[in-house]
Amino acid sequence: MDQSRPGLRFGGSRHHTMTASEPGLTIAKLEAGYPLYCKALRRLVVEGASLEKAQRTVCWERLEILHRSLPRQYRNPHTHFSMLQREYGGVA
Repeated sequence: MDQSRPGLRFGGSRHHTMTASEPGLTIAKLEAGYPLYCKALRRLVVEGASLEKAQRTVCWERLEILHRSLPRQYRNPHTHFSMLQREYGGVA
């Protein structure tokens, strides 16, 4: 089990496992929080956070869940991070 993110277990297929730490987390709640997760990721990029640091955040975790659940509606967080780096990379 990945100890850096309680509540997530990653195997070969990287499926998300809900636990007691996320009792009421639904796709609808994740979708409602999407603008906030994007804003948080943008702030990390502007502050000069590394990809590794961004991957350890709640916003990254939530963006990953959305992308895995609804890949046609939500881009991969890696792609989103790269796009933000190109746009804001030299701002810090």
